[in-house]
Amino acid sequence: MHTFSSRIFFCVAVAIAAITLPQSSEADVIGYVNIPLSPGVNFLGNPFTDQNGNYLDNLIPTTFNGAQVSLWNSTARTYSPVATYTSGVGWNDSASPLQLPPGLGFEITMPSSANLAIVGKVLDFNGNQWNGNANFTQPSPFTGPNGLYLLSSVAPVALGGGGAYPEWNYIVGRNPNAGESVWTYNQGAGNFDHTTYTGVGWDNGAPSLAVGHSAFFNIGGVAGLSPVPEPGTISLLMLGATAVVCRKVVRRKA
Repeated sequence: MHTFSSRIFFCVAVAIAAITLPQSSEADVIGYVNIPLSPGVNFLGNPFTDQNGNYLDNLIPTTFNGAQVSLWNSTARTYSPVATYTSGVGWNDSASPLQLPPGLGFEITMPSSANLAIVGKVLDFNGNQWNGNANFTQPSPFTGPNGLYLLSSVAPVALGGGGAYPEWNYIVGRNPNAGESVWTYNQGAGNFDHTTYTGVGWDNGAPSLAVGHSAFFNIGGVAGLSPVPEPGTISLLMLGATAVVCRKVVRRKA
């Protein structure tokens, strides 16, 4: 039988993120977040896990005709692969379904504004099941090669902004080194805000990240790296359609 264990809801970070506490320490903690999407590019991250592979088809089962989801290839420094949504058909990634696990950032390009509702199991920053207590655990340090990565928070918690969870530490898993930087997309301005760690502090303020969003991290402070826009954005903005953004409710086995 599939059920939810629920007692109370409360905010885990900002306004719209909520979770359901389990009735026992062995039960899953179920979370919910509603993410506003703007026309054009949006940089997101899946703040929950569905325990079924976190596939794009489950996370965003339906949306505007012509919407695109792209992953950032840190080696090639380009957006690849790219999946496009067609009304009445779905995403064109059936040959190689896109997976969007917590912690991996992705870009979604929208022809119009919408709301994306996500429901799933809450994880701790370290990728383990969160047990519902007030504390979260910093993840293990990032072990990949230096480069520019599009990353998000594994846990549904707002990061930075002078809060208890510094963005760099709770995504990269360690303190920043001098020269390392973060690029966060400014939806209103239509460009990236950039801040670099000097060894003492951040030259343009400490970075912050809302629940369900992602940012580019220049790990290792590699010179000459910066985000690039997704091709085809202008043509997407000219498309018109009717959107229905659905929620997928993730259930656990009792």
